[in-house]
Amino acid sequence: MKTIVVAFFIVLSFLGRAQRSDITCTSVYFVDSSGQYDFLTVKKIAFVNFIEKQVVKVGFNSNATVWVKFIISNNGNLDQTFYLSFPNIHIDSLSFIESGKKPVLLGDRTNQRGLYAISHAYRMKVLPHQTHVVWVKMKKIISFLDFNYELVKEKQLEEKNVRSLIFTTIFIGLIAMLILLNLILFFITKSAIYFSYVLYSLLTIIYLTITTGFAKFYMIPSCVWVSEIRVYSGGFWIILLLYFYKELLQTKVHFPKINKWINGLSWFNITHIVFVFFIPKMEYFEVVQFFWKLGYVVFLFQGVLILYVTMRLFKRQLKISIYICLSFVPHLLWFITYILRSFQVIMHEV
Repeated sequence: MKTIVVAFFIVLSFLGRAQRSDITCTSVYFVDSSGQYDFLTVKKIAFVNFIEKQVVKVGFNSNATVWVKFIISNNGNLDQTFYLSFPNIHIDSLSFIESGKKPVLLGDRTNQRGLYAISHAYRMKVLPHQTHVVWVKMKKIISFLDFNYELVKEKQLEEKNVRSLIFTTIFIGLIAMLILLNLILFFITKSAIYFSYVLYSLLTIIYLTITTGFAKFYMIPSCVWVSEIRVYSGGFWIILLLYFYKELLQTKVHFPKINKWINGLSWFNITHIVFVFFIPKMEYFEVVQFFWKLGYVVFLFQGVLILYVTMRLFKRQLKISIYICLSFVPHLLWFITYILRSFQVIMHEV
């Protein structure tokens, strides 16, 4: 009996691989940096080859359009149903164009709800010995654009979607418990540090739900401003985190000059975040990009100051210093890597 069961799963595994190998895909892309080419014109332009799961980095752009062409063939004798999947859920818009079918529009800056929270996925069914050509028109303005694609089965996407949903809901539940605890402590002690942590936790929930696709898919699918909410909530999230650490270390008492520096830089970042919010971003793209990158540098400098104070107070405030080292250093390392990636000093995924 055991031998039969093992043989059964071996056959299933073989069939799965055989079916996937029946599909061949050729993919090429072209970056229209001005965003002026139409569908007919772009067909005549030379494209660049790339392969499945290869990350293409376009970088910061003001109004670029990326055109991607897929030639997908079924060389087997069975119908093949799968998804053309783009895992970067923060792309502004993706238009899937296939001959004989109505174009499908997905993306962060659209009011369309996709099939899955963790990917922009386009469903395809290719009959035996047929070839389909799919064009994808992609945009992500005023930000860093990168993308890759996968050909995946429905079951794989569903499993990833469920795992992401479980992780997000558990994390939100844990943060909600911390919010409740700190609210109780705030009402008992009237200390502003607990209230700042409540606000920090709320912003963490906002940032997390948008980053994982939870907000766009389950909560506000018709909202076209989720990217902006993510950026601005992330900025104020860092400001509150730095304030929380500063108050824990009592920098006003031990290092008053550094305390003034941290406060002044925080107010600078608050001012420039609000200022950038009201700038017409397309008309003043270079100004917006300058302020964003300047904000990154300011945040990093504040983080270094917090780390310096922590080291200086390590013996006097041992428990707090250890806590900050364990919780803040990973934040700082992630942020340094993020900055290097934003400036395209490093080009791998983080």
